[in-house]
Amino acid sequence: MRALIILFILIFSNTAFTQSKVEWLTFEEALLRNKLEQKQFMIDIYTDWCTWCKKMDKTTFSDPKVAEYINENYYAVKLNGESHHEFQFQGSSFTEEELAALLLNGNMSFPSTVFIWVKGDENLQANPLPVPGYQSKDKMHLILSFMHEAAYEGVSFEDYKIEYKSPYF
Repeated sequence: MRALIILFILIFSNTAFTQSKVEWLTFEEALLRNKLEQKQFMIDIYTDWCTWCKKMDKTTFSDPKVAEYINENYYAVKLNGESHHEFQFQGSSFTEEELAALLLNGNMSFPSTVFIWVKGDENLQANPLPVPGYQSKDKMHLILSFMHEAAYEGVSFEDYKIEYKSPYF
């Protein structure tokens, strides 16, 4: 009986642990999943040398509330803004660096978070919405909520903030 209880605790704690981590995908993996179930893309554009990118991974993206919200509502993509890894998107060949420059409109700032809506046929439903710079967990949760619940509906960020209920306060 004791072994069964320990096994249950291990399974439950492992499930809870995995749910508190962001499920990061490559851009190609997100495109494949999006063909089956459409979700918004949240793209973390980073570089290997970027201190603020690493801090955001350790503090913001590791927060259980942020991770849970991302996993439920987005395809989370890591995109190295200096990588020459090549893939196909909309019938063209891109490197991660080229796609990052396109999504950021040439304003290469790290870290940056970009939100896009991609149809199953890989056409964008709206222009990319970049959010440059480091974001704390509470600010990121607000941004994630706004982008998922209101931005596409034409609600202003200032109006959304008035009604937003933070899970941190």
